[in-house]
Amino acid sequence: MPRAALPQDHPLAPDLVVLNADIRTLHPRNPRMQALAVRDGRIFLLGDSATVRKLAMKQTRVIDAKGMLAPGMLADFVMLDRNLFTVPPDELQHARVALTVMDGRV
Repeated sequence: MPRAALPQDHPLAPDLVVLNADIRTLHPRNPRMQALAVRDGRIFLLGDSATVRKLAMKQTRVIDAKGMLAPGMLADFVMLDRNLFTVPPDELQHARVALTVMDGRV
């Protein structure tokens, strides 16, 4: 059954949702999430795929990441100079970006 689309300017109408991903949050109580919602270039919700999927409207771009990168998908990511999962919490603030990749390009 089709959903009624929220107006594009509604605060909960995301521009993009990414579902079935493996998202590392670095939050001690919720270290991994499955999905995210983006509005105006900012992530405004992390959660499970079923919850985030409910926000997808007719105008929302939906990406089913299936938990991994696949051929043909362009990666956007940063590589840091240390492993954030193993450094003491007081050293996290000293992590620096060693490499940035956008649209699959360094």
